[in-house]
Amino acid sequence: MRIFPGSRFVKNISGVFSLFEFQITYLIWTPVDILLLL
Repeated sequence: MRIFPGSRFVKNISGVFSLFEFQITYLIWTPVDILLLL
């Protein structure tokens, strides 16, 4: 399988998106956890 020069760029983009997704999930669930603790 050939490695294209853009593969690293695509990996970086997917990494950024997964991090962004993690941040969104964190932002949504943290207030829920706080409300449950109250």
